[in-house]
Amino acid sequence: MTLADKIIMLRKKQGWSQDELAQKLDVTRQSVSKWESAQSVPDVCKIVQISELFGVTTDYLLKDNEEGEDALKNEQTEPVKEKYPESDDNLKKISKEDADEYISLHKEKRGKMALASLLCVLSPICLFIMLAYGSAVSLSESTMGLATMIGIAGILIFVAIAVTMFISADAKTKKFEYIEKDPISLTDEARKLVETEKTAFTSIYTKYNIIGTLCCIFAAIPLLIGSIYGEMVVFLCLCCLLACVAIGVYFFVSAGVLWGAIQRLLEEGEYSRKAKENNKKLEPVAGIYWLMVTAMFLLLSFITNRWDTTWMIWPVAGVMFGVICIIAECIVKKK
Repeated sequence: MTLADKIIMLRKKQGWSQDELAQKLDVTRQSVSKWESAQSVPDVCKIVQISELFGVTTDYLLKDNEEGEDALKNEQTEPVKEKYPESDDNLKKISKEDADEYISLHKEKRGKMALASLLCVLSPICLFIMLAYGSAVSLSESTMGLATMIGIAGILIFVAIAVTMFISADAKTKKFEYIEKDPISLTDEARKLVETEKTAFTSIYTKYNIIGTLCCIFAAIPLLIGSIYGEMVVFLCLCCLLACVAIGVYFFVSAGVLWGAIQRLLEEGEYSRKAKENNKKLEPVAGIYWLMVTAMFLLLSFITNRWDTTWMIWPVAGVMFGVICIIAECIVKKK
């Protein structure tokens, strides 16, 4: 028997599908399919992992022989339960109907989420317009203060509308919250459906990300122009910059919402089972971080009364959050 035949035999002996074996070995189903069709061979690390999973020796796997199942009689074929305690039988099964409803809800959700994100990015424009107006007509200090407060009120209105849209969009998918946090198992019909959706959406996802990236790159042009002219032009150029970034964010979110739903169902990328475990450990870090950022923003704003500049804390905090997440993830993986 060849290595390919042995993997097929051992897998079927345990009653596992190719997908279930792939999940236990932390590889794709396509990789298992190629191993079993002899199109490729597992690397040394995976050979060792397969031997531990099925309780056979690496010699048995690598040496061709004719004995087949008879050769397994002297081998321990029970998987190492301590290392792989989680059986797919104990996981929440996702039917074709569930998967179809989940994807349909995210198709509806993506528009609301993208628009809400756009409003959040655009919200400071109200303040910039008031500041540009004040700079152009040379308002008195008291009138300028009123103009600033109107701009801040505009920010709050935009954010309030966006938050309402976020909550409304999330409410419909609340019952599927376990898909994001817990390990799941798809039926064969559900997996076919999700794979089809993924294939159909891949080109759109790529196109939207390209458009979003270009918008963010071109957003720097208004800022460069504004740096040459006076204060009023700077504020107006900042408005243009935010508009470009907002459009880019709209495309990123519109693509990401549905793509994320597909990845959650397939347990790929940042939603693999290992990633889900890591995310649970990182949730307290995110909560503490954003509470601290919010407290810092409010404290600095009230002390300095410079609401027109303290808002910069948020984009900086967003970039820093990404760095902190990477560092925290590395620490969790080492542990």
